[in-house]
Amino acid sequence: MDFLGNPYKLWCSDRVKDKRIVLSFTFADKLSYDKNEGFRTADISQPFLLLEELKESNSEMVEGNGDTLNQFFEVLEEWEATLTVIFNVN
Repeated sequence: MDFLGNPYKLWCSDRVKDKRIVLSFTFADKLSYDKNEGFRTADISQPFLLLEELKESNSEMVEGNGDTLNQFFEVLEEWEATLTVIFNVN
């Protein structure tokens, strides 16, 4: 999936819709705002967290239980379905 490898490419699009897609797939939840402290740090989505772990571990395998990996692949399948509909990819 090209998006995971280079979300910046989609972010650079002139379409606001593309930027919203990047935000919704990159962050786990909507940005929260506190009137005294301003915007809070957003949680990164699971696929990007796993990619960061891969990068930091410098190994071909990431330790994790089956549930974590199953959740990861479920999210990837959802993203793929959503992006396929959005971009009419066959």
